[in-house]
Amino acid sequence: MSLFSKRNLLVGILTFIIGLGTFAAIWGMPKFLTPSATTQSQVAAYLLDDRGAVNGLLVRYRVSYPLVWLVAIVVMALGVQKGIGLTSMFFMGLSQGNLGRMSESLATLEEAIRMAGRNGDLFWHPRIPNCIGWIHRELQDFEGALKRNQDGLEIGHKHSVLEAEANSLINLGIDYTHAGKSEETISAFHRVRDIFERDAWFRWRYNIRLQAAMAQHHLRLGDLTQARDEVTRLLEIAGKYEVPKYTAVGHKLLAEIALAEGDVATAETEFAAALEELRDHPVPVVEWTILAKLGRVKTKAGDADAARDAFIKSAE
Repeated sequence: MSLFSKRNLLVGILTFIIGLGTFAAIWGMPKFLTPSATTQSQVAAYLLDDRGAVNGLLVRYRVSYPLVWLVAIVVMALGVQKGIGLTSMFFMGLSQGNLGRMSESLATLEEAIRMAGRNGDLFWHPRIPNCIGWIHRELQDFEGALKRNQDGLEIGHKHSVLEAEANSLINLGIDYTHAGKSEETISAFHRVRDIFERDAWFRWRYNIRLQAAMAQHHLRLGDLTQARDEVTRLLEIAGKYEVPKYTAVGHKLLAEIALAEGDVATAETEFAAALEELRDHPVPVVEWTILAKLGRVKTKAGDADAARDAFIKSAE
């Protein structure tokens, strides 16, 4: 096969894989869509003609996030048309974020939004600000997160991109929860529900994030019964669509509810369940938070060795 034909074939394959990257980068790749390690290695080796190096990278991470990242790099390296290049940057930025490479993620997404602006892109441009807002929140820059999520809401509404509006509103609800603005949180979540009624396309992907955010909101208010109900629904959706990331988030929330009730034993069990879920589907940005919380629980219990082990792992 000629280099030109091979390149065009790869563009088609990569575009399809990057489309599936939406699930991996934002919501957690459903298990039934996660390529096997063998498939990942074969595709990547074919692209790079370096089976040993590629196998080493994939074995090291063992997840779909690096596959999305790798594919995005290859697409851009091939110099394909700007639309696919922007798509690659978007998913690479989100994958970097989920892998805990926050500075790189922020740089990638900021460059992507500049590129979208230059190109007059109206598909990815409205979707990027709320992703940047998520990175700012993970970096504990709550003011920056609020600003970018407000930008995302405004741009999404202006261009009638309901997905961007919904995700921006969910992020804003989380921002308001952190700021203790309960009325604003409830208002944002009600607006998301309204979007659900107008946008049936993969509404479960909004709903899974909304359930997690609502559980956090009720937990902060001390309404443990409502928080547990929201987590129950979250775990049902995550189980139905086989999304390990949010199954782990659900168990983490159950652990936090148990701690609020003074049930340390149940909390430790739920933290363990969350970490087990991430063992074969690592999402460092979630795992680090769980380990840090577990370390504090072990410290209070007087288990210095276990606490030290958890804190060390959370800092890796």
